[in-house]
Amino acid sequence: MKTTMVYRESLEVQRLESGVLEVKAQNEEDLYFGQGYGNAMDRGMQMILTRILAQGRATELLQDDEDMLGIDIFFRKMNWKGKVKEQIEKLSVETLKKLQAWCDGVNCYFKQHIPWEMRALRIPVDPWCPEDCLLFLRVISYISLQQTQAEMERVLVQLVQAQVPLEYLKELFPGSLLDGIPMDLIQKVTVSEKVIPDMIPWKEGFYSSNNWALSPFRTESGKALLSNDPHLEGNRFPNVWQEFSLRCKDRYAIGSTIPGLPGILVGRNNDVAWGATYACMDSCDSWIEECKEKKYFKDEKWHSFQERTEIIKRKKHPDHSITFYENEHGILDGNPQEEGFYLSTLWSGANAGAESFENLFKTLHIKNVSDMMEALGKGEFPFSWAIADAFGNIGYQMSGLLPKRHSGSSGLIPLDGRKSEMDWKGFYEYTELPRTYNPPCGYVISSNNDLNSLSQTPAINLPIDHYRILRIQELIEKKQKHSPTTTKELHYDTYSYQAKAYMEKLLPVLDDSPAAKILKEWNLCYDPEQKGPWVFEKFYKSLIREVFYKISPDKKALEFLLQKSSIFIVFYGQFDHILLQEKSLWFDGKSREEIFALVWKRDVSPFTESEILPWKAQNHFTMKNILFQGKIPKCFGFDYGDFALPGGRASIFQGQVFEIGNRLCSYLPSMRFIVDFSKDGLESHLLGGPSDRRFSKWYKSEIELWKNKIYKQL
Repeated sequence: MKTTMVYRESLEVQRLESGVLEVKAQNEEDLYFGQGYGNAMDRGMQMILTRILAQGRATELLQDDEDMLGIDIFFRKMNWKGKVKEQIEKLSVETLKKLQAWCDGVNCYFKQHIPWEMRALRIPVDPWCPEDCLLFLRVISYISLQQTQAEMERVLVQLVQAQVPLEYLKELFPGSLLDGIPMDLIQKVTVSEKVIPDMIPWKEGFYSSNNWALSPFRTESGKALLSNDPHLEGNRFPNVWQEFSLRCKDRYAIGSTIPGLPGILVGRNNDVAWGATYACMDSCDSWIEECKEKKYFKDEKWHSFQERTEIIKRKKHPDHSITFYENEHGILDGNPQEEGFYLSTLWSGANAGAESFENLFKTLHIKNVSDMMEALGKGEFPFSWAIADAFGNIGYQMSGLLPKRHSGSSGLIPLDGRKSEMDWKGFYEYTELPRTYNPPCGYVISSNNDLNSLSQTPAINLPIDHYRILRIQELIEKKQKHSPTTTKELHYDTYSYQAKAYMEKLLPVLDDSPAAKILKEWNLCYDPEQKGPWVFEKFYKSLIREVFYKISPDKKALEFLLQKSSIFIVFYGQFDHILLQEKSLWFDGKSREEIFALVWKRDVSPFTESEILPWKAQNHFTMKNILFQGKIPKCFGFDYGDFALPGGRASIFQGQVFEIGNRLCSYLPSMRFIVDFSKDGLESHLLGGPSDRRFSKWYKSEIELWKNKIYKQL
């Protein structure tokens, strides 16, 4: 190990052989000062760019065009930098000292070393402050998480306005999800921010992740084991995550954080390990507001909105002024000066954060699963936590501010804002959310699936799917004892339960074509060299087009959803529910077999043997520097690839490449780690490297590990 520098008497910052930074200190203020310094040293560009975007200053400091203006308007509208001082004032003295020490470490580095990219582009670097940390926490908890939930709710509004009959919608959103939906009122709503076809082009999030914990009787070592592989955008430099080893006297915490936040978000300490996935909790609602003359009607009275005017500075154009209107239901989508009905939307985490930071700093000291369930469960943002400890306990805990809604409301449908009984009535306690401790089966798993059975409180109305958890559960139960070696095999498993479900229905209608021969011999794994995934995906997307073009009279709208939005990427389980049924109103009088046969014969069977390609021909990507986005020739080394991506949308190794807002995106295992409590430390790798410095040896140092199933030891 090489000491990079000593800043305070009790502080050492070292770089391990893997390139990961280790911070040692005799007190926690120095510890977090050192981590802040390390964050800025290895991920300074990433932090600065993220802050610029989150503050809505992209056209002022980065690139002044209409796309960037749209991003600025989005972030200014969400106003996550607003009401931060109230949250900072709620922090305890000790927590605020640690948070300020982290900021001081960041600022210490930036006083000496501004990233050369910022100097070249003449981008000023303002001092870091606790309010910036709170802003980061809100952004990473909403983008592509609750944002996608809100988009799906807008899709529902558009389906109603496209005259899709209620009985069709109830098949798409089964059970009681649409009970009480105000169809006539929704028809009156003016939706100015449409998911079809106008999508915000900057997204990343925690969607489609896996974690699990195993009890000692299911492991070879006789100790608990924990695994986590968050699936995030992977076609980028640097990686979303940054790893650290933090040591304070006799306590340590190792694992990953997101640059811009202190502490360890996922990882382990001496006694406990924890990993996160997105919980799919619905903590976002919309209300229909009746408006005129800048007022809204509620409880037989007209009320004034709070007005907030934002001035967006632009590098090459005049400043852009925009006014937003807010009330107890959130931010209005529309102009209340014009008489009509508009949607206002509220996210429960929009003004939160203090409680999350209080408990984040506690994780260094927690010594058992039950205490960690309490600390993580009190977090204000929606995550599913798998937890294990050195004493053999395991647990699952959901976190997040789940609203107490009007009786009978599923959270999916827009509410009548004219009635105060439709307002939120506070939030559920963490103990009322899905949770379990030492289940008899000996494992806990979360993979963005429906976990409502673990509580009396229905927190989830739109889970992603059940395919990955079925496969994880199958492989866990298939082998009597597990180890880090078998866990790695699970990490790289590309078998698709979704493909299995479809192939059981498709096989009877297959003909003797080359494509049919390939599917009949396919092992249902999404491996890069196989042709089966390529054929199946041609069929699957054609099937979606055939059945769901009814979504809109404009076929281009569905094509946009299919090709350039995250709706089918994320919520494919909702649509599979229809497509796999024997009969459905959406089938327009045909049987499932007839539709499958029609789509196969028309769109897939005609492919010749030479036209059918391996999966890698479709599922591949290039990793691009987040600042330059491929604008610098590849020979300069800022980008990497092109290389094949194993996996599909529904495999444990989830591998999806898709386009959003004319930008190529991906969901894949951005980072993996394994904790076996028979030994200290953890095994991990991430797609990229520890540093965002292009000319550092640590810029790309872990790509080959990730590609070749090699894990480093921390």
